[in-house]
Amino acid sequence: MDRAWIRLQRIGRLALTTSRRSLGLVIAEKRLRGKGLGTEATALLVKQAFDQLNMHKVELTTRPDNEAMVKVAKNCGFKLEGRLRETVYFNREYHDGLLFGLIRNESDRAKRKMPS
Repeated sequence: MDRAWIRLQRIGRLALTTSRRSLGLVIAEKRLRGKGLGTEATALLVKQAFDQLNMHKVELTTRPDNEAMVKVAKNCGFKLEGRLRETVYFNREYHDGLLFGLIRNESDRAKRKMPS
């Protein structure tokens, strides 16, 4: 059987005062990209954050040139909240990051709009 892994990088950095968490994931194997796995994994992490961890908000940060993750964020209902200067360290360099956020009630509204 052909097996591959999608690594959950984090659902962490709990901010108790604001009840929010950041999440991240990595799909390292190129052959697995573009198949909707990132969107599916992110949606599952968001569901866990809201339903099981009772979070108010979930955030993610990605590089502006990471078009796949920007698409995943938008597909999962995240809203672009801003640009963070030199906050992502990748390939021995600092890059700006795009900050996306999803608030629980926005997630609930998005779920109601989706066909069953």
